[in-house]
Amino acid sequence: MTTIIGVQSEWGCSIYADGQTTAGDYRPFSDPALRKVVKRGEYLLATAGPGAVSDAVAQGWMPPPFSGRDGYREMVTTVVPHLRRFLSKELNYDMSPTVEGDKFTALIAVHGVIYEVEVDGTVLIHPDGLFGIGTGAPYAIGALYAGADIGSALRIAEVNDVYTGPPFVMEQQPKPGREVPTNDRSTDDDSSTEPADGEE
Repeated sequence: MTTIIGVQSEWGCSIYADGQTTAGDYRPFSDPALRKVVKRGEYLLATAGPGAVSDAVAQGWMPPPFSGRDGYREMVTTVVPHLRRFLSKELNYDMSPTVEGDKFTALIAVHGVIYEVEVDGTVLIHPDGLFGIGTGAPYAIGALYAGADIGSALRIAEVNDVYTGPPFVMEQQPKPGREVPTNDRSTDDDSSTEPADGEE
C-alpha cells in the first residue's frame, strides 16, 4: 500500500517513495515523520507491506556490516538472514510466501546498488535498473517505460492508486568512490520530491 521506486544508475542509485500511510479503516495519513526510505548506517531501506513490519524494519533494524566483495551473495547469505531473524524475534513475523494478506517487500541499497527482497527472502536485481514495490509501483514503472520522468511517474501512481499520496521523498546513494552527478540530484520536476530524512 505505497509506491516506492528504485533507479539504478552507473554512479549509484536513487530511491523514491510516497508519504501516505493508510490505516485499517482506509483513512490516509501523512506526516514528515512517516518516512518510507531511511538511512541505516551504510544502507538505504525502503519497505512496503504490513505497517507494523515496515515500521519495525525502518525504525528498529540495523543491518550488519557489508564488505561488498560479492554483493549479491552477501545479501543472500548474510543480510537477508539477519533481517529474517530480526522479524522473527521482534514481531514473530515469518518471511514466507504463505503469509496471508499484505506481504512485506523491501528495497535495500548498499554501496550504491539496489537489491529487491521479496517476502520469502528471495533477492532480485533488475537488469533494466528499475525497481518497484507497493501497490502503486506498477503504474509508476509503466509510466517510466512509456517515457515519463520520475516526477510524472509518481504523480501517475498517485492518481491511480488510492494508497499512494504526497509528500514524495528521494534518497540517493553513490557507489564507493563516486559522487551523485549534479544533474541527478532531483527529479525533472523539483516540486515533486524532497530529500528524505529532512536533508537539504
